[in-house]
Amino acid sequence: MNSLLVATLTSPLVGDAPTLTARQWRAVMPLVESASDADAFAQAAEQCLAQEERSAVLARLDMVDQCASALDQLSESGIRAVTWLDERYPARLVDRLGSNAPPLLYMAGSLDLFAQSSLGVVGSRDVDDEASRFAEEAARSAAERGLAIVSGGARGIDSIAMLAALREGGSSVAYMADSLARGAKSAALRDAMEDGRVGLASPFIPTAGFNVGNAMARNKLIYAHSEATLVAAVKEGEGGTWAGAVEALQKGLHPVLVRADGSPGAEALVRKGAVAVHTVEEVWHAIAGYQPAQATFKL
Repeated sequence: MNSLLVATLTSPLVGDAPTLTARQWRAVMPLVESASDADAFAQAAEQCLAQEERSAVLARLDMVDQCASALDQLSESGIRAVTWLDERYPARLVDRLGSNAPPLLYMAGSLDLFAQSSLGVVGSRDVDDEASRFAEEAARSAAERGLAIVSGGARGIDSIAMLAALREGGSSVAYMADSLARGAKSAALRDAMEDGRVGLASPFIPTAGFNVGNAMARNKLIYAHSEATLVAAVKEGEGGTWAGAVEALQKGLHPVLVRADGSPGAEALVRKGAVAVHTVEEVWHAIAGYQPAQATFKL
């Protein structure tokens, strides 16, 4: 019941009433965790919350049955709703983002992969051959070391790295900003999905279309999940790759590595604290020499 409450309150999967804002969600988190059922939660909300939170909660609670039905339909199609209360929820997101971790993720494929050591590989959608080759080599090298590749599953560097790891016999995880339902049925991923070598997740409903705001919000999940992230190509001050890397550096989530291609974007990230790497071998040296991340990163 607790997981169903989380989904009902925070996901726009069903109903017209607005979902809880981040501030409202933080206010009700303790109540959801301790509630035995929807009625007990409603009573606790009436007693403990301010009027604005109470109104938002009660409006969403009217949709519990609808939400349960919708989640059952998703489960039949291979997509599971995993909340922050579930053991299968990616622990690194909670450890690194705290209450800013998404309360709910829609997930498909192998959930076990979300506990595997991993290297994030991200970059611009439109890239040259050199950036593509670097991303492919890094992904193959990570697969040889038993690390999953983590990306956003988008066109460009994300997909290049993801597929390179799979061709090498490795595994890939993608935090998607849109179209999880379509991604779960991708012909390019079908065999690897069946082999348990792909895991997909999104904090947005599986049918969501592309939205710049969602893409920006998703970026922090890649960095929070990965023990280190390689930026293979970036344009200074432009796009989600730049914004995600800058945010990760500001929050000190873990090592952010950037391919030293001489571009203004790469040089600007280095000035902000990213580690420049010229070769894939330097990626592993940079990670091994980084503190405190090396204590949890298994090469």
